[in-house]
Amino acid sequence: MKPWVLLVFLFPMTLTANPVELHKFYMSYTYVDHNNIAGTLEIRSKIFTDDMERMILLSFGKIVHLENQSQLDNDLVKEYVNRVFNVSVNGQTSDKSVLGYSYENDMIIVFMEAPCAAPKTVTFENKLFFDLFLDQKNMIELNWMGTSVREYLVKEKPQVTFFAS
Repeated sequence: MKPWVLLVFLFPMTLTANPVELHKFYMSYTYVDHNNIAGTLEIRSKIFTDDMERMILLSFGKIVHLENQSQLDNDLVKEYVNRVFNVSVNGQTSDKSVLGYSYENDMIIVFMEAPCAAPKTVTFENKLFFDLFLDQKNMIELNWMGTSVREYLVKEKPQVTFFAS
């Protein structure tokens, strides 16, 4: 077979192939900084907007457009995140606050804060989208005491505990 004939058959397939459809992945990224002066954990979770919109529809029966950042959108994001994201410090459930979110390039960044003075252990439970996607992964990166540690959470292991060195 001549090479140009093969090209004629393969080239149209490259025009219709969508790389996102070929390799769709489900991941959230959570970054946590320990603010020793304020005695808090400053938490930012980066989440794909379409995933959160789908989860809000399934959880609350509401169609939202998170790029609009309406009060209803903000309240529904807060309610969902409060259900699935928990923090414990030194074995005690922390009174975390979901402060709100911002929209940025098809992602939302959810801002949270939790009191955390003199931590010996910090435990995160992140069940974000485990009810929606079987292969969901939730990365947590904690920056504290001069080090950065990272873990990946999955449905079978939705929580991680970090220990002070």
